[in-house]
Order: sequence, then C-alpha cells, then structure tokens
Amino acid sequence: MSKANAVAARAASVPLDKKHPLAPGTLLQIWEARTLPARLMLARPDLPAQALVLKASPGPLPKGFPDLSNGMAAVVTQYMGACYSARQGRPGAVASAFDKLSGVLRLLMDGADAARRQMSVSYWARCLQMGSLYSSEIRSLMFPDSASVWMSEAIGSQRFSSLLLPPVVPYPAEWKLARAYLKAGKYRECADMCEQALKRFPNHAGVLDTLKQARAAGK
Repeated sequence: MSKANAVAARAASVPLDKKHPLAPGTLLQIWEARTLPARLMLARPDLPAQALVLKASPGPLPKGFPDLSNGMAAVVTQYMGACYSARQGRPGAVASAFDKLSGVLRLLMDGADAARRQMSVSYWARCLQMGSLYSSEIRSLMFPDSASVWMSEAIGSQRFSSLLLPPVVPYPAEWKLARAYLKAGKYRECADMCEQALKRFPNHAGVLDTLKQARAAGK
C-alpha cells in the first residue's frame, strides 16, 4: 500500500498542461490522478491519521480548467468525513457527511451539459458512480443492521461497471459488506462475501485479511 500511495502521489503531482486544459491526458489528471492518493488511503482497512489524508487531498484547480472535476474531490472529502466520524463514534457527524454528499451528488447530476462542454462525460459518470458507492457505504455505517440492504446495490453497480478504466474505488464493494458481517459476528456470511470479492479482486490484501479473521473467529 505504501508503494501504491507513493506512485499515486507522483501521478497527482505532475504539472497540469495549462495550454491544453481539455486534452485527454489533462482530463485524466484533474479527475482521477488528483484524488487517487486520498482514495487509496481511505481504502485501507486501518485508516491512517486523518491529517495524512487531508495532506494528500487535492487543492483547488487553477482558473481555466474544467471546474466540474472539483465534484470528485468534494465526494471524496465527504466520504472521508463520514469514515473518521464513524471511527470516532460520532453518528451525528456521519449523518451530516451523508447529507452533504447527497447535496454534492444532486449538483453533479445537473452537470450533464457542463460535462459535455468540458469533454468529461465519462469521468463525470464515474464520479457519480463513486458517489453512489460511497453513499451506500455511509448508509451502512449509519444503519449497520441493514448493511446488506445498502451494499447490495453498490455491489451490483460495481460488478457491471466499465472495464476501460480502473474501478472508481480500489476495492470490491463486497469487502465492505464482509467487514460489516465480521463486526456483527456473522462469520460465515463474512467468509462467503470475501469469497465473492476475491473472484473480482484476486489477492486483495484487505479481503484476504478479513477472510482470515472470519475463519479464525468461526472455529
């Protein structure tokens, strides 16, 4: 993971091409590379210190670049807030982050015309998909007893997403449900969900560790 974070940080630090703000390479940078370090850090089973994730989060874009891509950074920011609030046992703050994320997504849904003008339709759609996945995860944090309900849609949407670009979140959605099962003491369900996750993300370290824990606890 440290190597992945280092590579992502180098990708995010590549200077933007100010002469060609709508070039394919520039669009890839401002939509994907800018947020990749934070997305990778938030995908770790043991969340790093929030200050480190904030340091890895992107700053505002210079003038002249497609401002719609700021929506992706906003989605990641609200998800980050929900994750750390849940770890700190602050359900009110988790709910607040969910409301803010929902507001960001509503604004993004109205951005189809802007996405076309900025030649960013595919990235815009990926951002909406990421927001939907994160929304499901936050709901499962708010209502852990209903995690299977909230995560089933996220699992389905991720399974049928495009393979032309990497997954918008660097882990299988089944893993989040497996961890919810593990926390609830449902070890068999956890192991079954991990097995499903490994079919799409073979050798995913987090999934393998969760599976190991479930099998050990279920003995």
